[in-house]
Amino acid sequence: MNLLATAVMSPAGLKVAWVEHDAPTDLAAVDFVEELRSAAARTPHGDVQALVLNMSDRAAYAAGAVALVKIDSAGSLRCLPSDALAWDAATRPAPAPIQAELPGPPAPSAPSPATRDAAQIGGGLDLFSSSFTAADSGTAPTSLPEVTVVTANTKGGASKTTVAILTMLAAAHLAGHNDAALIDINPEGSLADHTVRTGVDDVIGLAKAASVPGFAQSPKDLTRFLNWQPDGWASVVCPHSIVSNDGGLITDLSQADVEAVIAAMRRAFSMLLLDTGNNAKDPAWQAAVAVADTILVPVQWDPDTMVRAQRMLNDMARVGHTRLKERVIFVGSSAVRPNRKQEKTYRAALERDNWRIMDLPFDRHVASKGVIEWSRLNGRTRTAATALVKAILA
Repeated sequence: MNLLATAVMSPAGLKVAWVEHDAPTDLAAVDFVEELRSAAARTPHGDVQALVLNMSDRAAYAAGAVALVKIDSAGSLRCLPSDALAWDAATRPAPAPIQAELPGPPAPSAPSPATRDAAQIGGGLDLFSSSFTAADSGTAPTSLPEVTVVTANTKGGASKTTVAILTMLAAAHLAGHNDAALIDINPEGSLADHTVRTGVDDVIGLAKAASVPGFAQSPKDLTRFLNWQPDGWASVVCPHSIVSNDGGLITDLSQADVEAVIAAMRRAFSMLLLDTGNNAKDPAWQAAVAVADTILVPVQWDPDTMVRAQRMLNDMARVGHTRLKERVIFVGSSAVRPNRKQEKTYRAALERDNWRIMDLPFDRHVASKGVIEWSRLNGRTRTAATALVKAILA
């Protein structure tokens, strides 16, 4: 089924405004996806496709770009490149509907492709057949499995948030759609300082909402807590203040809070990454590490981050965390260039003990301390971040 679900997405939260459809006129991106999945479930073959303006084939905002969004019978979403001609053909006002059951008289002259496609919209025929076939490159983005990732190193300033953001950017780039989310469970987290803020609530509010039975049965329940990033992933941030709206102190997340947040977010996202703080005794920290399929341990090849990482992993083993060498990936990352002699010594020690090691090279864009954008990273960083995500998904 070809669904006429043309939409316009803007940088402010990737809001969707339907052009021709009997759906609401203002939707968040997650609602847009839900609309397509619902339509797919009602079709015989479970296949639905739609055109979206101002969104790239990486599900990122890109003014003037046109993307083809496809849902298959399994509910998987793909974004593929399209072009302005397809958009123009789909949104051009249609002439009087063609009566499909009775052949009409021969046309005086053959219509243009754009006019023909517009007429098919009115007649309920093959809506985007010619335009969409040309747009489909046949190369499917990587499908993200259901996976929970955690960044953990009890040393402050170890680049946990930087590693988390680069991982999300690469995951969104690989997947080509909004299926990855980063959740800041650090009470003093800096995620909001390095990402775009579009939501109106935070992780504390999400935990409270998620404790109510039935929450997130519809992805729309998550909208107010999500900050949609231009590169096609979502974040949930911590509050900027320790004081709540009613003037009281905000209570830190509990183990039950983290579990409820994960369960709620899992209804809309396959890949979840939790960015932790520096206190391993924190119940939220322990809850996150306990459920993690992969634990990313950022290190800067200096004595401080390496010693704290070693102590953290030893403590985790002592309290019963298992399969650490299967689950842990050490990630060499630094805002400054590391001491090569120290790096060589520490790296050799980890390799002798059969720990996995990946690297994210020094990048001037990351070091600038602003919002981190995929397009502004150097090629080596993008390649390394992509390799890290592939290792997580392997």
